[in-house]
Amino acid sequence: MNIVILDDDLEVIKYVNNVIPSNNQIYLHTSPLDLQHTSYFKKIDILFIDIKLKEINGIDFIKQNQNILSKTKIIYITAFNDYIENVFETD
Repeated sequence: MNIVILDDDLEVIKYVNNVIPSNNQIYLHTSPLDLQHTSYFKKIDILFIDIKLKEINGIDFIKQNQNILSKTKIIYITAFNDYIENVFETD
């Protein structure tokens, strides 16, 4: 499986990375724009994504790339309760 962890906080990336079984291909990113330019962007099985990224809101990033990520399982990461209802708008 191709798994991507996208968060601008390296401590969160490390934490999430440690709970994913190591038999997967895991890619770590702090920038959504950098992720878009990778060879595996269109082949992500699971994407852990922070909602409050520096460059773009994670929910907006998913909405903008919905056609590419249509088969990708999205797992949102956030410390803010304000975004809970918004993630359901990306289905």
